[in-house]
Amino acid sequence: MRNSKHTLACTMWLYSLWCFGLLSVYTGGILADRPVGSVENSLEISSLQILGLPPDANDQEILSKLVPLDPNGKAIIAMDLIARRRITAAVPIMQKIVNDSRVGPLTQITAADALRILGDRSWVPTIKAMLSDPNDPIRFFSAKLSCARMLAEIGDYSLFGLVIGALDQELYRGTAIDYLGSFAHPTEPCSAIAAAKLLEVAKADPSPWFRERAICSLDRLSRKRPSLERELEEAIAANINSEDLGLKATCKAMLEIRKIKAQGPNKASK
Repeated sequence: MRNSKHTLACTMWLYSLWCFGLLSVYTGGILADRPVGSVENSLEISSLQILGLPPDANDQEILSKLVPLDPNGKAIIAMDLIARRRITAAVPIMQKIVNDSRVGPLTQITAADALRILGDRSWVPTIKAMLSDPNDPIRFFSAKLSCARMLAEIGDYSLFGLVIGALDQELYRGTAIDYLGSFAHPTEPCSAIAAAKLLEVAKADPSPWFRERAICSLDRLSRKRPSLERELEEAIAANINSEDLGLKATCKAMLEIRKIKAQGPNKASK
């Protein structure tokens, strides 16, 4: 029993680290901009160190951490690296992990998200079955929120209510603010509802950090749904003179980017 509890604790810690690391992916698009196989990103180097691998580790060395699966949850870090590097050779291995309940729900969810990033959707039936299982195999609310975000990223908004509800829970408010940016669709009503909630946060939340995250999520929504530009502009205007330097800098940077885009490529290059 002690070993089981130790393994669960290690897995939870690594899962939290993975969620924090991938947060930058969902809010800033790091994966889309980084060259395949690059190890320049500091988070990637740290992940390699956790796995006991050198900074110049190749894809095969990372894959070796999945077979056999690390008993202390380090496979979660390996799968994050696989997604970041777009190692498509790992798809068959991760498909097996997703469908193997013995590895634990957090490892299954991590494998599913890595598959999503690699363009594979074979994980969807398994994750939805876990979510609807009356025995509640997932258990952890933070993991359920991750599933809601993963499904939203592929156009399934069935767990929108779960994320909205998390806004009122202090422990999960920040996560919910970030994940609402994944409910971006040109016509789905949930996108407009998400924007309205995020605007409320951006204008009234006492935490500058939450207001800044709300603005970033609004930015993501408006890219997919231009009609939400007004909400984003209102959120920026409400914080452009903030005493918080980070929030103020984010607002100014967004305004500058919007000005450049409005000018068009020809004028911006002059």
